[in-house]
Amino acid sequence: MVLPTSRPSSTGRSLVTVGGALLCGLLAVPAHAAADGGDDLRTTSAPAGPAAQVAWLDGRRLRVATPDGASRTVGRLLHGARGDVELQLSGAGDVLAVTTARQSWVVPVAAGGVPSRLRHDGDDVLTGGALRFSPDGRRLLLVGGGTLVRCPVAPVGDCAVDARNALSEHGASWSPDGSRYAYVRAPAGAAGSSDVGDLVVADPSEPGATHVVQRTTTTGRGARRTVSYPTPPIWTADGLSWSVVVGRDDGPARRVRTRTQGTDGRIRTVFSAPAERGGVALPFVAASGSPDGGLVGLRVRDVAERRRDGTDHRDVVDLQRGDGTGIRDYGVDVPVRDDRGDRVLGLLADGRVAVESRAFGGSGVRQLRLAVPGRTSLGRPVARGEAVTVATPYPNEARDY
Repeated sequence: MVLPTSRPSSTGRSLVTVGGALLCGLLAVPAHAAADGGDDLRTTSAPAGPAAQVAWLDGRRLRVATPDGASRTVGRLLHGARGDVELQLSGAGDVLAVTTARQSWVVPVAAGGVPSRLRHDGDDVLTGGALRFSPDGRRLLLVGGGTLVRCPVAPVGDCAVDARNALSEHGASWSPDGSRYAYVRAPAGAAGSSDVGDLVVADPSEPGATHVVQRTTTTGRGARRTVSYPTPPIWTADGLSWSVVVGRDDGPARRVRTRTQGTDGRIRTVFSAPAERGGVALPFVAASGSPDGGLVGLRVRDVAERRRDGTDHRDVVDLQRGDGTGIRDYGVDVPVRDDRGDRVLGLLADGRVAVESRAFGGSGVRQLRLAVPGRTSLGRPVARGEAVTVATPYPNEARDY
């Protein structure tokens, strides 16, 4: 059975990042090859300091800031560093992961000290995909190019390749106790590339062993062929959650169901709504947990804007809160524009929403805002640079999707 090479979508574009570049692969390359150009990060010791709320790349300086706005430099890229740089703070803001086109590093923000270069069997670990810290910030998952690598980062140790069939844009989600993680893998027998797959759970203590939670399925033939596939998994205190999108092969979505596997192992559908109705392309795609419990999801709407030369359409991503009483508006709307690639990074403990956007004009500069629910504006940028990140206990696991 040949699975579709693209999932149903009314827009034909990514749900969270529109017009974004394709994710680069996560590869292990010979250390001597990467070493020809030397380290991408200066290996000088940084002083200890308070944990960070936000971090950004200012030129070649890695900058962090605390909730009260106090900022400092914790590292510096060297001139040999090439390609786009990605940053990710741990949930507590005490460790910063940095990836370049050639290398991956972790910087001890709170403890201070020398940055450490991540390797597997002496080879560099590279990524242009998803970075996911464990809840305690001691381990890091790097997902890209079909490979899932797990690295101990506090203290730093040798990384392990846990899977070679992971779908990069689905990332991975750690269980609250850090004992397991969930990700989406390419289905067995898929021909060619595929961006739909099977949701599985893995236990790091049992290398190679996975448990299938939700499979991608197809029914019918020809023009009546329908695909049902899971979206990125979200692990909260209530269990493992994900959404299932149902639609015609290479056509628009028809329905989205959100499911949860509770701590008792039982799977139940908690929300179900039709798609492509009333200007809503996708009604609810599970994205993160929330400070007051329940799930936060993404709703994608098509909004028409009148202009002098006609009517233009753009996507708006609304945050929705789902709990036992149903789905309601969270109070933050993110206008998605092709030239900006806005995306929601996650929620802070006080309920604010971290939103990353690209500056106008294609300069590549990114801005980070902390939006307060209920306000019409996303607020002023709290960080600007070639890369930005935020420390959040409720990361948007669907941000690369």
